[in-house]
Amino acid sequence: MKRKTIKIHSYVGSLISEAMRRILHLSETKTLDYKFAGLGTPSQYKEGIRKGFFVPSFREVPRVKNWYKLTPLGQKVVKQMIRKNRVPKNCHDLHNCVPFKVTVYVEE
Repeated sequence: MKRKTIKIHSYVGSLISEAMRRILHLSETKTLDYKFAGLGTPSQYKEGIRKGFFVPSFREVPRVKNWYKLTPLGQKVVKQMIRKNRVPKNCHDLHNCVPFKVTVYVEE
């Protein structure tokens, strides 16, 4: 495995922060493959899907709010944020942000 630095733009970073908040503070299982990590319309999650951080948890319906879960790459980013203690403090913490560059290990 090799290290790769991923650039995360602020909008996608806020989606990842929301996923961490839901997983760590609202989920009973606290696992990173939580199917309800994000809730929004396809247009809101389009960039997160394009970058490879999210996929629809169920069938995606256009212009309707859908549930999204983290991909393996998104899970690696969240694991790195947990290791660096850059996580929401509680379920009401909406201001935690993911840094713009994150280094993760990826398979070649």
